[in-house]
Amino acid sequence: MTCFAGMTFSVFCNLSEQQRSYTISTVFEVAKVDESPAVRSTACRAIGVLVNFPTLITRTDILASAMDLIINSTRDASLVVRITASWALANLCDSLRCTSEEKNVELSAGMTFQVVAECAMRLSKDNDKVRANAVRALGNLTRAVNFSTEDTSIYVTTMDCTNPLGKGTLLERVVQALVSCVTTGNVKVQWNVCHALGNLFLNKSIPIHAMPWSTSVYSIMLLLLRDSKNFKIRIQAASALAVPDKRRDYGQSFSDIVQALVLSLESLNSSELADPSTYKYMVALNEQLTDTCLHVLRLVEIQDYEQLQDFLSKVLNHN
Repeated sequence: MTCFAGMTFSVFCNLSEQQRSYTISTVFEVAKVDESPAVRSTACRAIGVLVNFPTLITRTDILASAMDLIINSTRDASLVVRITASWALANLCDSLRCTSEEKNVELSAGMTFQVVAECAMRLSKDNDKVRANAVRALGNLTRAVNFSTEDTSIYVTTMDCTNPLGKGTLLERVVQALVSCVTTGNVKVQWNVCHALGNLFLNKSIPIHAMPWSTSVYSIMLLLLRDSKNFKIRIQAASALAVPDKRRDYGQSFSDIVQALVLSLESLNSSELADPSTYKYMVALNEQLTDTCLHVLRLVEIQDYEQLQDFLSKVLNHN
């Protein structure tokens, strides 16, 4: 099973059709019925590898079976199984995203999205190692799905009695799950949340400016940008804030974002480096803050002047 989990796509392609079928059926069976949590975990890792293979992700029968097995494994009593199952789920969502982008195929927010999203939201309340993968899965999903199609769930109110996030539109509950992970998750979880929100902003079918959660999302990212002691998180938060390409996408948070970026850049340039080993991250943060500042300032409109004139004047006079 360990060999299957470490198999590369080139090796898989060199197998005969019979050998490929044996590999897939064996991995799926072991993940389902083996008595050892360690073996089931390795089988889940193998599934997470297989779903990355382009020739398999387009096979709807294999995709459906893999999805069912992964979701069932995320309910396993063993944490080690849930960790690898959540990793496989994130890989599956990443493959769906890559397929939709490379083949220009739109993924609708139908039943598949709902099932996978509900699973990932449930996992966002699990152990931090599981949560980091769940957040990655949610980010990949929200980037890939076209929410402008008729069967979209973006405006549909759903209620999952087993889901602690409760009532709300499916997309809204996904965002709530991501925001919740920022306040309760570890460093890796927080970094993945920033990356996931960046993916969310990349989805052009979501009218960010019209979403009721946009202000809270920007607020939580500014909190990480200002207060996180981890440079990698701050870099990712600044990077995500540079994704929206229209002024209206920033909505009422625009002024707060501009001020937070400028102050973060000033603070970084005036601060002393406590740990020399973090120097490369400090340089990367400086570059990202500068790029994001220039991006946002390029979008300033006449109506923003009144809110920003005093602040920018103080900054210029101070310098």
